[in-house]
Amino acid sequence: MTTYRYNFSKDFLEKAYTFSEVHKLDSIDDFKKNLNDWMDKNMVLIRMEMRILENKGYKKDIYEKVFKTTRYYLKNVNNKKKTKTRRNYISLSREFLNCIDNHIIICYNKKPSIAYDLFETDKITNINIEKQNLLKYLSDDECNKKIRKTYKNRLYYYIKNK
Repeated sequence: MTTYRYNFSKDFLEKAYTFSEVHKLDSIDDFKKNLNDWMDKNMVLIRMEMRILENKGYKKDIYEKVFKTTRYYLKNVNNKKKTKTRRNYISLSREFLNCIDNHIIICYNKKPSIAYDLFETDKITNINIEKQNLLKYLSDDECNKKIRKTYKNRLYYYIKNK
């Protein structure tokens, strides 16, 4: 079975990656010069890697392979970031959403900030009831932001689909 892809060992790739990170913004000439210096300092590692690849059947120039790997592959490798754990979605009650929708039907032609201010003054009791439910999960400031954002998003959606 013919092998078409010859990979470097993990040890070599780790050292080549650190070199590549340091010199990723160098011009091509500076990069080549620094790579040659790095290869001279790590000749034992390079020769060991050369033997490994030759034993696997690699016949091309090892120096060219090192250059292409460090210059074009390793410098663009992103360290995978840890995925953030998403907090649970906290929904508003269906009654409150209906209250928002009914108010939007009346005030959709006003500027969103003015429409929300009217909503705040007209439906203060509904807002306070909903805040009591949300305060179990969010701070007071976060509750206000969530209600405002929900109102404006629903207003935008209503205007867009009108």
